[in-house]
Amino acid sequence: MNILIVEDHPMVAGLYKGVLADFFKLNNPVIYIAADATKAHELTDGNICFSLALIDYNIPPFLQGNVKSGSDITLRIREYNRPCKVIMITAHSEPLLIYDILHKVYPDGLIIKSDLTSDNLCTIVEDVLMGDHYLSDTVKKCNDRIWKENLMLDQENRKIVFYMLKGYKIKDLSTVINLSSSTIQKRIIQMKKLLGVSEEGNLIKEFVSRGLV
Repeated sequence: MNILIVEDHPMVAGLYKGVLADFFKLNNPVIYIAADATKAHELTDGNICFSLALIDYNIPPFLQGNVKSGSDITLRIREYNRPCKVIMITAHSEPLLIYDILHKVYPDGLIIKSDLTSDNLCTIVEDVLMGDHYLSDTVKKCNDRIWKENLMLDQENRKIVFYMLKGYKIKDLSTVINLSSSTIQKRIIQMKKLLGVSEEGNLIKEFVSRGLV
């Protein structure tokens, strides 16, 4: 079993290696460590078949190979070693970065470093190797926030709330919006659920407070 760790902090890389070596000791794991994008680029050329890769987002770049972050290494693994399960780890929790990683890179797992411990690492790895997709708690919160923002920026949803603000009843909205009554009702239910409100009045307030209507 071949495992790749891409991490530029030796102590952290050593911790990951120790935990994984002990967990997979019956599989005789061979663990490779890349401390920068140059070494990671070299190891992911397809000559070594990795079963698992732990990849830090922030790594010293390899500009000649057009590798600027752990995301580029993950995409490279997808190209040359598709069966490999990839878990990305980052200290960043900015929603836009999380969104880009989830929707452009598609790792099998994404963890914010503050959510990771030596105790839960093995459980996460085991779940991912079994085919599960893992998002740490902070990643889930960021993802929920992104979905809420996208939901509120949707043009049709803004129209629905705009006309509700103007006094239109829900049953009459289909006369001014090019959507069926059932579709409008479903959108309203979805918006209330994701924004955590139960009344249409509170839904309108959420949109007004953000200047979206």
